[in-house]
Amino acid sequence: MPNPGESNLWLLRLALCLATAVTVAATTYLCGWLNSRQYYVRSEEYVATRKTLEFLREEIERYRETTGRWPDTFADLKVVKEEQLPVDEFGNPKDGWGRSMRYWKEADQYRLVSFGPLGKPGGVGQYGELHAGQSDTWPEHPTLWQFTTMRDALPVQIASVLAGIVAFPLCLLQARGKPGNPPSLAKLLLACAVTALFAVFAALMISGLHLVPGGH
Repeated sequence: MPNPGESNLWLLRLALCLATAVTVAATTYLCGWLNSRQYYVRSEEYVATRKTLEFLREEIERYRETTGRWPDTFADLKVVKEEQLPVDEFGNPKDGWGRSMRYWKEADQYRLVSFGPLGKPGGVGQYGELHAGQSDTWPEHPTLWQFTTMRDALPVQIASVLAGIVAFPLCLLQARGKPGNPPSLAKLLLACAVTALFAVFAALMISGLHLVPGGH
């Protein structure tokens, strides 16, 4: 049976391997987050929503020119009455995600909004609200926590966990060494540090390629 000293040494080796695996997984996830801050994809739903918003904005402006006032509701617009675009059961035009758009008057102005893919106020970047007549909130970038709660983060989360799972047994092999001749703690610490640094370097290089025009 191994003596207490050997057991403690192996526990320390396991802790080093676990710390290395966590470092690899965390680095992978952080790089995924950094990449998400650089690129957003305009989906078909987004394009359709933006087109509908601008179409409605033109109709609202035309209504104002004709009547001298803003419409009270969507129902005042000819294009809505004639159902020239999809509407819900209350006569509110739908956005590209099939959700009702919102319109209301504010003093001598108005607001025409789609709540985006989440279907609720707020959101950041591609998950934010779309306002008629206003430019996108992009490239406002999600915080790390906001990215964690996004659906797009799931593949990154899976990849990060897999990276950590792969790194852990590799470190264990280093800790085991040759039969009957495990490496010293100093050598293991150095090997784990090199593994973690290499993982960080590789992840940063891959992230850097996404910042280069034409990079993949």
